[in-house]
Amino acid sequence: FNALFREHAPPAFLMLGGVSVASFPFFYTTYSMETPLFACLIGLTLLLYKEQRIFWLGIVCALLLLTRSEGIFLVLAMAIAHFHQKRPFPPLKYFVIPTLIFCTPMLINLAYYGSLLPETGMAKVYQGQSGFWGAWPTFLRHWDYQLAWYFESRPFLYRLFLGSLILGAIGMGRRELNAVILLFLVFYTAFYVVLNIPNDHWYYAPLYLFGLYYAAFGAGWLYRQARGRTGVVRWVGVLAAAALSVQFSYGYFTNTIGQPAGLGKPFQIYKDIGTWLHEQTPVDASIALAEIGHVGYYSDRRIIDILGLVNPHNARFVGEKDMDAWLRYYTPDYILIHEPVWPMEQGASTAVLLGDFIPAPGFEPTMFRLLQRRGGGPIGFLPEMMSAPDIRPVVEDGQFATLVHAPGTLRFSIPPGEYAISAEFGILEGAYAPGTEHPTDGVRFTARLGGAEKGRTTGVFDVFLDPVRRSEDRKTQQITRVFR
Repeated sequence: FNALFREHAPPAFLMLGGVSVASFPFFYTTYSMETPLFACLIGLTLLLYKEQRIFWLGIVCALLLLTRSEGIFLVLAMAIAHFHQKRPFPPLKYFVIPTLIFCTPMLINLAYYGSLLPETGMAKVYQGQSGFWGAWPTFLRHWDYQLAWYFESRPFLYRLFLGSLILGAIGMGRRELNAVILLFLVFYTAFYVVLNIPNDHWYYAPLYLFGLYYAAFGAGWLYRQARGRTGVVRWVGVLAAAALSVQFSYGYFTNTIGQPAGLGKPFQIYKDIGTWLHEQTPVDASIALAEIGHVGYYSDRRIIDILGLVNPHNARFVGEKDMDAWLRYYTPDYILIHEPVWPMEQGASTAVLLGDFIPAPGFEPTMFRLLQRRGGGPIGFLPEMMSAPDIRPVVEDGQFATLVHAPGTLRFSIPPGEYAISAEFGILEGAYAPGTEHPTDGVRFTARLGGAEKGRTTGVFDVFLDPVRRSEDRKTQQITRVFR
């Protein structure tokens, strides 16, 4: 990046940009991910484009797209600038090696995953479509934690960062490089904002990377503007530029001092879970979970990704909010769920309710629950619909159940056979009592069996609780019915 910008900033402020990036906490929190590689390839791609080394540019672009699919927005920005400058279309021979580089992993994907394209790109889109990570626009709204992580919860430092980078972008002027970078950042950000993609912190890498350099250039631009003036204006500008430089260096560096100690260390709870699975489960066991990285590595077991980054179909199910459907395609031996359960893990709770999974004996880590498949048959029937203000699994005396707050509905599609339904229900003592803000007028609890023909239903039980008229309706009710 210093090589990329060396013609556009005084050496001192160019170095300030490099020091800011090298000491900024963001790049330590994402150190062991693909983010540093993605950032490096962005810089190398722009440098090759700037120098018009088209042969090598094609190769690096292929690597950029393989590292993260969002690299397409940089390729698009460069293509727009290339043809805006009325440059000729590159010779077709320059596309041969990049095509081979890009297609080879696709063939590996087809052989290993059963799909030419990786699932990760579309998984982002489906996650945004689901709304599980927040209302639109998540990418711009729900990132307050980053203010604490990267700016020591000091809004002044963050505002200084924003103001300086705007000055830097202005100072870069109408240069082609500036136009390509800004166009790329607009496309990149719009992709996340428009599709409401979750605000995972590593997605912000290009914004912080260019933002830090531009912020340093903003201090340099302010210095150059002041140097050409006389009197008080000059000294005020020079001192302001110096103050910006000192604030950046001090603020970012001091915030990062404690970060490198954690480099290369796993999140201990995920390592413990993965190690436990490696030691306590059969070598051919499969494990379904939503956070696959550390657990997959340390367990050395077949992983089924509930979110669908590496398993076909699952990402689409998340987007459709069909949180049980992945069990129709994959029959894991174990399911790892959070405590409390995440919305996208709700299918596991249902599997427990149906008796297909039980708690794995000997598993103790907090914050998570490990479920073990019971029996060797296929996964049983699953609910077609679950709706209520509050739905969550509960465990009492080793028994699993699903808590459904009224008004709520569970609907199952079941094959012919004999079944028993057991439930506890009621209105708690003091809840919705007379004289409170919302006194109850009663609650009806119903189980009905519907046939294949439209409109044909049979009552299994139907109980109306009215604690205003009958005090005994306050206690917990229990009911069991057998039906065919």
